[in-house]
Amino acid sequence: MKVLKSIFSKIFVLALILGVAISFAGCKKDTNKTENVQIEATVNKSSIKSGETAQLTVTVTGSSDTSYTLQYDTSAIKISADGEISVVGEITVDRKIDIMAIANADKTKSATTSITLTVKESVKISIEADKTTIDKDTSAVLTVTVSNATNKAYTYVCSSDIVKIENDVVSLVKEITVDKIVTITVSSVEDPLVKASIAILVKAPVVEGRVGDLTSDMIKAIGNSSITVTGILTDYYQDFEQSFNSTTHEYNIEVRMNDGAWDSVWSIKGEEETSRLEDNYRRGKTNGLKDQYGNIGHGLEKIYINKKNEVESALVKDYMSVPSVWEAQHLWNHLGNLQISKFTYDAEQEVYVYNINHENIDDLYLMTYLSYSLTPMLSDTLDQLFLVVEDGKITKLLAQTEILYYGADTREDASAMSYTTIEVSFSNVGTTEIKDPTPFEASENSEYLAQAIEKMQKADNYTFHAKDIQTYAPSTDSGDYSTSSTKAGKKVADNTSATGTPGCYGQVTKEAILYATTIEYTQTMDGKPYRTEYTGYKQIDEETYDQFAYDYKTGSLIGTKKIKGSVTDQLPKFDLSANIFEFAGQKKVGSKMQYTFVLRETAITRDVAMEVSAYTYAKNGQASTSSLTYIVVDQDGNLVSTTYPYSINDIYEGYVTTTYSEIGTTVLDDDLFDGYVPRVLKTSWDQYTVKYYSATHSTRDSHEEAASVVLDAIYGEAVKDLPAPSVLLNILGDNLNGPFFSWKVKGTDADGNDIYADYIEMTTTSSEYDENGRITNYEELMEEIKDALVAEGFVLSVANTDTTGGESGKSNRYVCFVKGDIEIVIENNYTKYFWIYFYVTGDWTLNRNK
Repeated sequence: MKVLKSIFSKIFVLALILGVAISFAGCKKDTNKTENVQIEATVNKSSIKSGETAQLTVTVTGSSDTSYTLQYDTSAIKISADGEISVVGEITVDRKIDIMAIANADKTKSATTSITLTVKESVKISIEADKTTIDKDTSAVLTVTVSNATNKAYTYVCSSDIVKIENDVVSLVKEITVDKIVTITVSSVEDPLVKASIAILVKAPVVEGRVGDLTSDMIKAIGNSSITVTGILTDYYQDFEQSFNSTTHEYNIEVRMNDGAWDSVWSIKGEEETSRLEDNYRRGKTNGLKDQYGNIGHGLEKIYINKKNEVESALVKDYMSVPSVWEAQHLWNHLGNLQISKFTYDAEQEVYVYNINHENIDDLYLMTYLSYSLTPMLSDTLDQLFLVVEDGKITKLLAQTEILYYGADTREDASAMSYTTIEVSFSNVGTTEIKDPTPFEASENSEYLAQAIEKMQKADNYTFHAKDIQTYAPSTDSGDYSTSSTKAGKKVADNTSATGTPGCYGQVTKEAILYATTIEYTQTMDGKPYRTEYTGYKQIDEETYDQFAYDYKTGSLIGTKKIKGSVTDQLPKFDLSANIFEFAGQKKVGSKMQYTFVLRETAITRDVAMEVSAYTYAKNGQASTSSLTYIVVDQDGNLVSTTYPYSINDIYEGYVTTTYSEIGTTVLDDDLFDGYVPRVLKTSWDQYTVKYYSATHSTRDSHEEAASVVLDAIYGEAVKDLPAPSVLLNILGDNLNGPFFSWKVKGTDADGNDIYADYIEMTTTSSEYDENGRITNYEELMEEIKDALVAEGFVLSVANTDTTGGESGKSNRYVCFVKGDIEIVIENNYTKYFWIYFYVTGDWTLNRNK
């Protein structure tokens, strides 16, 4: 009986298994009939995430046997007997899964459908506050939102213990004497790495008291958030050894402050009309931005009239193009933080002296914040501060920075010293209004300027001479400059000379543009400090043109880069409004009257310089008290000259004055392009050689090798999956450099020998970047590359992709694509530069701890 029972059990289990298969497959057919079997498979969703399901429907016709068999990746999905599709495990990379249904009635008949498994959206968190400024009598209510998470809980971390957070309410719990910025960071409990932060300004109270005629109420009065500050800032440099080197520079300053707004105007005293600079800053609406120093707060926005005479605001960024934070700039009134108890009266000078404790960090911070907020140009910490009281109110503030000694630490032994003083008064306390700038009205004689701008917008034939002046003030008189000395000769060739004029001589035509750029070296071995190099652009056909340069080997010009479009794309566009300039004067030159106009909005000096100048320093255009930006036109509406100041890293400063001639009559020399070698794009790997190849992984025998040899050695049969160079060239243009061979040790074998991971890499650049060289079209480029590689069969590897910049927000960004045994990694460091690596799949893994 036991044996019979065992046999029966086995048969029963087998029947159950067969029953599942049959129920999944459907009804059997009559095998004696000849039938036209057809099968169709569909899925009701194109994609699903972990935890989601989709419905598979399979229909078999032309047979009484409607059963079918499914083939699919069981490690990725499972399909129930009812056709419900669900995800197996976690999805780390988007994957397309094919599902094949084969008709059991006719095994030659099948249908394939697919579904994409997508990575589940990451947890997100945000934080807001009903107010971003609190004091001892007020608090702020926080609102936290957690999305894409099952667990909605969160935790707070505060940067200072001067406040507490209870039930999402922030309140001050400790005494403070100086305004403080507190950063509140909230983290998701489900994913603690997901965080968001905001900044809260905690205002210090005014300490009550009286010293002589000075009262705390007077300090409170000038501490009003709405105030106008006007006065003089003076820079002193005193040379103890050579007194003729001593200088004193005085500047007019005016600052207007209100809640979330700070405007300033400053100029050289006595030169107000030609040196006036103005800035308008606002506290941005977005809270939680982080600057490069880790400060968190509202974005610092600059508001101005743009080149088209429209009101515009832009986020202020530092030299790394990282947003600046309003709270870190302290552009609000800090005078209310002065403590009455720290003042003493100096009867002889009739001033109240603020006794700064140079060992107290809060005192030093306050003196720095006052420097920032009360002046448009000073960032040093104030070393001395005095108040003048008259008729029951504070009428003046006097201050001085620390004296810097040169050559020694004391005045007795030093060779020179420098320091800055400020003397300011206060007005419109509590009533200062700050209004956004408004577009400019047309200036006197602007019709001549508008006509000249319109002509230059259409111009495609002219000659210009950009003269770079680093030591002399610019002139707007075109008669001061001669273009004959730098004109290209019959045969162009890069050269050096004992004489020259720094700048650029350019000849513009529709067919080609020639630049002769001259630079001056400070030191030379041959007494020839001036070097002239010839570059430019040549139209090749209706769709492309070459960038070219002089080549010593051929003794002719050669194409160095192929670009889509027209050579005129490289010309300054003069896309600006005449209204942004103000009439500054006129004079007769020869038989024609010339009109000079000065730029009204100094904040757009760089933008305007790039619209009117092809010279390389246009991108370094920067407002200066030493010079403004000018345009000179004549009575016929012709452009005569342009002038703009520039600054390179705040070290090299100068001016570029460009004069224009031969408008409509410029002709290039007939033999200019004799022997010209046009640029030829390499669109397939067969056209490339790989640099630094070494089969032995040694730099001693590295050499150039045919790409076909190197690629076969690295990738073997998978080389067929490498995308052609044209795939990237179509997106990045003629900007690919390489390929270069490289390797890394990825392990050791049983005998202790290194195992190498070989790969090739290429570099490229984006043509779109800001004034700091930081890329501005990263997302667009990566989306184009993704689409192109997906079309080639590659899949984005989410597990090996990170474009967040890491914890610091500054780490390099990586995007990874995989197809079979080919892994492509694209790296970017937030600049215009890219590195593209071609690995064997698995030889590179993203390190998220960097």
